[in-house]
Amino acid sequence: MINLKFPAMEHHFYLPSVGIYMGIGLLLDKLSLLFPSMIWGGFLILCCIIGKITFLRSCVFQDEESVLESAVKVNPRAVYSIYRLGVTYEKKREYKKALDVLNSIFTAGAPRKIVVQSLVQIADIYRVLKNYSQAENLTLCALKLSPDYSPGFHQLGLIFLDKSKSAQAKIYFDKELKNAADKKGCLIRIAKAFYRHGNYELAIAYCRLLKQLDPSDYRVYLQLAEILESKGRIQEALHYYQRAVDLHPLSYSLHFKLGTLYALKRDKRAEKEFKFALQLNPRASEVYYNLGLFYLLQSKDLNPARKYLKKAQKMGYKLPEAIIKFLNYD
Repeated sequence: MINLKFPAMEHHFYLPSVGIYMGIGLLLDKLSLLFPSMIWGGFLILCCIIGKITFLRSCVFQDEESVLESAVKVNPRAVYSIYRLGVTYEKKREYKKALDVLNSIFTAGAPRKIVVQSLVQIADIYRVLKNYSQAENLTLCALKLSPDYSPGFHQLGLIFLDKSKSAQAKIYFDKELKNAADKKGCLIRIAKAFYRHGNYELAIAYCRLLKQLDPSDYRVYLQLAEILESKGRIQEALHYYQRAVDLHPLSYSLHFKLGTLYALKRDKRAEKEFKFALQLNPRASEVYYNLGLFYLLQSKDLNPARKYLKKAQKMGYKLPEAIIKFLNYD
């Protein structure tokens, strides 16, 4: 199956080629009646052509970045593809490339919506690079073009958080919330922002707002659990992780986090959570590692510990030197 989730995929999934190949096949069939000796040669040539095209395109389909780069090369004015490519570069911390790509949108005749998105995205890069004045100016330009654009207010909130001005950040986050279509997603973003900057009280306050809005949203309990874990209140964190798991039982990461906290307390329930996480994601090397450590801490039978630690190593997990020595010790 070909993954069609990329916005630029229509440039590559060339549906008319299906008809072209069928037409060539039909032509070869007709020619075989006139020139029977040539049919296999023609068929071989067609297979070589299709194989060559498939090989060349398989390089493009490696990841989202290669797809978008090819799309922009084919159509330099495909502004949405340009924007997505810039975002992809930023995620990989290739900031210079991201800035070059995103700035090219302004000369490509882009609609206002993409221009506004690009201004805020460029502002985010400058914020990461700690050029706060440039980031703020670009965001304000975006808000002049689109005064109700909620991501713009979020960006201003992040800028002031980075500058350790939580009160001003809260003003802009509240404006974001007022203009956001997805209130629940907005509340989670704001809570995460305050949490990452160590302002746990405001993070908890926004979590409570989300809890009032939708008590069945597992994300609020996950966020509260992470905050309490950071504050060292492990028992309370366990309660909220368990609540999140109850509401979202097929999340591998939730079972992994819950198992990890149980393991820290040497609680036998860690084994159950880790093994369930492995059922959901059998290739999660970090789960094998943590489960191996849990068995190692039990100090009764070291064979299960060796089994899972070796499995983690085999799957690419980088083991600490002390664990490697343990595995090599007979």
